[in-house]
Parts: sequence; C-alpha cells; structure tokens
Amino acid sequence: MTLQWEDKVNHEGVPFQQRPVPAEDGGKDWREILFKGHQPFQLRTVAASDGGPAWTERRFPGQAKEAYIERRVPSQDGGPDWTEKKIGDKPVQKTRTVACPDGGPAWKETVGSSGVSSKSRTVPASDGGNAWRETESKGKLTRQRSVADSGGKGAWSEIHSSTGHHLTRQYTEDGVKWKETINGQNRHRSPAEGVAGMAAAAALKGTDVLSIDGLEIKIHGGASPTQLALLRTALEAMPPGARIYATDISLCENLGETLTPEGEHDAGVGGLAGSTQIVLNSQRLETRAAVQRLLFHEAGHIADNQLGSISQKPPWGGDTSVSRYGSTNSKEDFAETHRVVLADFPRYSSMSASDWAEESECEKKMHIAALYGAQVPSLEQVRQAETPETLEKRTAMEAANAFTEGNEIGRIFPSRDGGPPWREMLADGESTGRTRFVTAKDGGPQWKEFEPLEGRAYKRRELTSDDGGKPWTEWHFAGGQPYKTRMVEASDDGPAWQETQPSGSPAYKERKVLAEDGGPVWTERLNQGSDPYKKREVPAGDAGKPWTEWQYVGHKPFKTRMVDAEDGGSPWKERLNDGAKPFKERTVEAGDGGSAWTERWTEGAKPYKKREVQAEDGGGAWTQWHFAGYKPYNTRMVKAEDGGPSWKEIQSPAGHKFTREVRENGVRWEEVRQDGQLKRTRMPDA
Repeated sequence: MTLQWEDKVNHEGVPFQQRPVPAEDGGKDWREILFKGHQPFQLRTVAASDGGPAWTERRFPGQAKEAYIERRVPSQDGGPDWTEKKIGDKPVQKTRTVACPDGGPAWKETVGSSGVSSKSRTVPASDGGNAWRETESKGKLTRQRSVADSGGKGAWSEIHSSTGHHLTRQYTEDGVKWKETINGQNRHRSPAEGVAGMAAAAALKGTDVLSIDGLEIKIHGGASPTQLALLRTALEAMPPGARIYATDISLCENLGETLTPEGEHDAGVGGLAGSTQIVLNSQRLETRAAVQRLLFHEAGHIADNQLGSISQKPPWGGDTSVSRYGSTNSKEDFAETHRVVLADFPRYSSMSASDWAEESECEKKMHIAALYGAQVPSLEQVRQAETPETLEKRTAMEAANAFTEGNEIGRIFPSRDGGPPWREMLADGESTGRTRFVTAKDGGPQWKEFEPLEGRAYKRRELTSDDGGKPWTEWHFAGGQPYKTRMVEASDDGPAWQETQPSGSPAYKERKVLAEDGGPVWTERLNQGSDPYKKREVPAGDAGKPWTEWQYVGHKPFKTRMVDAEDGGSPWKERLNDGAKPFKERTVEAGDGGSAWTERWTEGAKPYKKREVQAEDGGGAWTQWHFAGYKPYNTRMVKAEDGGPSWKEIQSPAGHKFTREVRENGVRWEEVRQDGQLKRTRMPDA
C-alpha cells in the first residue's frame, strides 16, 4: 500500500510534501520529506542510550549519502547548546555558535573525536579588502583571505599565522598545475602536488636505505650508485643532531623555479622541504659540494619546522645574511645559515672568541653551531676579543639584524633522572629587551643560547628504550608535555614506522606503504585507542586537481581536494564520499560589505550560502541563510527561560517567530511562539 503525500509549508514559507513510511526494524515509523527539485529523505526520533536528549535520525533511501543522527544538548560551561552529529560508526562531532568577547563576529566552535576544540569565523578586513577567515586551535590563530590579482593567473590566498605571513595560489599553465608562493622577497613556484606528492611519486621508482650510526635514512626515486655515494658522504659529514632532520629524502627531476619580484623565471629549484620530507633535484646531484649545499639547506628547513618555527624569532631575518638568497626572508636566512655552518662544522666547533670576532654573521652562526653541540663562547667573550676593525664590521651587522634581547638562554644540562643530558633552551620570564650571556650560578655549565624564544623554549636528549628497541629522541617544549620519537621495524615485513610517544597519551606510528592497486603510495598511521587510517594523493578522473584519498579502517573511503572556481572567485573545497555525488564549499565575499558567505553546492540539490551576522539587539549572532531562488532569512538559538529545550529564533520575510520541539510523556510537540501567542502542535511519531 502506497501512502499518500500531504502538502506542507515550512517555517520559511517553502512548500514541501511529507508522508509516513513504516519502519522495517520494528522501531518508530519514518517521515519522508520531499522538497521540489530535491531527492526525498526520511527522518524519525530515536531514544538516546545515554539518557540524554533524543536523536533525530536521517537517512536517504536510494542515494549514496550516509545516514546520520543529530541532536541538541545543553553545554556544561553555561554557554550555548551543542549540536551533536554522528555518522555511522564514526565518533560524535559537536558544534555550536559562541559570541566573541570583543564584540566581533561570533565563532563556530567544533569539538571532534580527539576532544580538541577549534573555532572559526569570518571578520571584515580593516583595509577594505576581502574579509578574513579566522581559525583558532590550541591557542594559535590563523587568518586567511582571498586577494585579487591582475595577472590573470587567479586570486592569491593571503595567510597570517604563528609561522609568519605569505601569499599562495594555484593555477595551470602549459598543462602543468603550479603552486606559487610569495614569502618576503622570496617568490617561487613548484608542482601543486607538493612535497608529499612528489615524494610519493619518487617512492614508486624504488627506495634505498642508508644506515649511518644506527640511523636509517630512506632515499626514494631510484638513485644511482654515484648519487647514493654522494648522499652518504654528505650525511656522514652532518652532526648526528642534524642528521635526524634528513631521514626521508626523495629525488625528482622538476621541482619548479624561483621567480623575480615581477613573476618572471629566475632559476630552477634545487630542493624543497616539508615537515619531515626532503625533495632534491636529481639533476643537481653531480658533485659532493652540490649535494651538501642542497641537503644542508633543506635539513635546516626541517629543523626549523620541527623546532617550532624558530626562524620567526630574532636574530633571523633582517637586511643581511650569509647569502643573497638568505636575505629574502627569515626562513631562508635560517636555512642558509644552517647550510654554511654544517658545511664547515668542525671549524665552527673549535673556534675561539677571537675567531668568532672576525666571523661575519657570527651571532646567527653561533646559534646553529650551539644547536648541534659546539662549545661556542658567549657574546661577551666575543666582544672582548674584538679589534677596531672587527668592531666596525660588527656594529654595522648588528644594526641591520636588530637583535631583540631577553633573559632566554640555553646550555647543555645534566638530567636529574640519571638519564642522558638535556640540550636545554630555557625561556624564563618576560623579555627584557636586551641580550645577556651569563655564567650559571648553580655550578652547572655556562648558558650559550642567545635569542628570546618567547614561549618556544625546548630541550631534547637521546634515551635508551625500555623495550630493548631503538633509542628514543625525547623533546620537551616550554608550556607543553614531553614526547619521544624513534624509527621502529614493522612486524609485517613492510617499511619501518616512525613512532611518536606523547607524554600521557597513546603512541602512534606513521610510514609510507605501497598501494595494492598499483596507485600512489599511502601514508599509513596506526593509533592506540582510535581508528587507524591511511591517505594518499590520487589523480582525478575528470582531469582536475588530484584528490587526497582517506581510508579509515571500518569506514567507507572518501576524497577531498581544492578546485578552482569557474567564476574566478575563491577556490572550492570539494569532498567525495564513496559512491556519492561530490559537494563543495568555499568562502565568498559579501556584496553588502558584511561578513563573507560560506557557499555550498551539491549536485542535484539547490545551492545555498550562509554567514554569521551581528545581531542589532545585542543578542547572539545570527546565521543568515540564502537558498537560490528564495529570499534570505536568519536563525539563531536562544536559551529557554523555562529550562526546556532551546528555541530556534527565525527572522524571515514571513515574520519573526520562535520554534522548538518538546517531548512530554513520549509525545512530540512542536511549539511556535509568534506575536505573543504560543501554539502547540502534536508531531507525528518519528
């Protein structure tokens, strides 16, 4: 028996049809909803096993969309209610809108399975440009916006974060997809697949493993015997403390090019570095000097990334460096100084104060030398050894480098637990505005590190393992908990794992593994207490940008990617669930000068956009919705004074009202409050 459709109109004035559908599982019947031009969906209410508010279950018969349950729950901190959502066996995700203390746009707060809270919002730009998209996680704020470009290659993404300020964009030219970046005076472009994509492609050509002092170093890309010999020589010349930043090296032929300030070709790129991986131009590995130059520079970038972007603090940056390229920005200043010091590390390890007094950029070089265990003198000792000639040169250099000085200092320090000594960089209190080099009053070694770390102090040491395995490198950053890393053999005869052990948290492992389907290499991750997963870059069947494919054990795979907008606007973030039609979202500028819109498009569904807008009545911010073909309307959640479920407040062309769903003795009621009147309507059993 086919049940008849019933015509309805929702609270925004949009007509739809509904009909009851018997449940196959013996539970409550479904309500099937059909909006014109859309696929139907079904929903019902399901009791919660935790004694909390009931769930609303939603499914999509005949469609590839996954069913999910959703509910609204009170917060424990007195703030707005949370919306909890659960898809299949995946962990529950919570979201809510919270007001900003400074009176700015409200934040959208999200808490995932890890329990870590993150917030995002859109704020107007003070310079009249496009609005900023702000995200905040673990106390770090990142701001991003789209900036127009007249060159015809697409808009830039401007990014401000704790690691600095830069511009980046992606475009296709002569059949090649490029990612272009401007950081200070450094402008370059490289293939859009990035370091991870190039490394994955190189791994398909073969992997060699070099063992140096017990440390395994992987060389991907089918290196020749000559290249392997040159790489081994360069790696053996590195201090052991620096070698740990060069354990994953890939060889590729085309890494991109450096560009002039006007965007014209300058030179080919010799190397790139990510958070853990180095990619080198295989055509440049012809001599020992060439290999050292590239490897020592890129290892400096890895060290900088893993040590908390220390290049963003003085003395790095300024108008002078060890090379012209190092003067382009602080990151390259650090990497170039790293290259120069490692290329002559034995000499820098044995230099006296008078030797350092004659050395250009000596403060920066002393930082790198001390980082890897060199016994460098204090700046006071260097200044005492200066002659009038060296003093003149040093004065000019210090004026350019603009040292910011404080009472942050560093030294080699014995451990109190009987273990190996720490290499300790200690940030003790606020910056004083001066650098001072002091002798320890506690009888310990003299302090040797120079710049104020401003909350990025750290210490590290090598530890033997309790399980008889390979030794750990233990890291401890100021304000955080210590953690350990090491390489461990795989029990399945596959590639070795990089194991990380955070303090008080389960360890996890990561590695690169070949794909059974002959496709790109996977990055596999094993977690204790949560689902393992793997991800990889895969080509798109539509000749578009490659996808990042995600595969969680026990769940359906899905893919994500960034795609250019046909209208020349900001790019879309596209997601494709297994067997489903893709959907995509992006941030677009509002034509009325207000907050930017989040625009969403799904094939076969009506596109819409939404944004946060400030309330004129001093209440919580509104979420403004605008579906194609309809006038916009506003919604927000309002806490109920009677202690019941929160109200959904709606401002639309049809009027101003409040709605909520309540349950009494197992019966569901819809309450609508409008123009001082309260109306209750019994809802069908879900």
